[in-house]
Amino acid sequence: GSNTYCKNATATLTNTTASGAWSTANPSIATISSAGLLNALAVGTAPISYTFTNTSGCVKCNHQM
Repeated sequence: GSNTYCKNATATLTNTTASGAWSTANPSIATISSAGLLNALAVGTAPISYTFTNTSGCVKCNHQM
């Protein structure tokens, strides 16, 4: 899904799948910690992903923003 966060906003993102990793495609726009704390730094687009390996050993990526 797509979410909008204003500059200087923070939010905690969650995912129900354990042992994954958060990442941002544009860290100059938004950062995300390993705990899912998002910091919106500037105006723009920053896709946020949560990547994990499922029980079958396949890597999956959930896009959050």
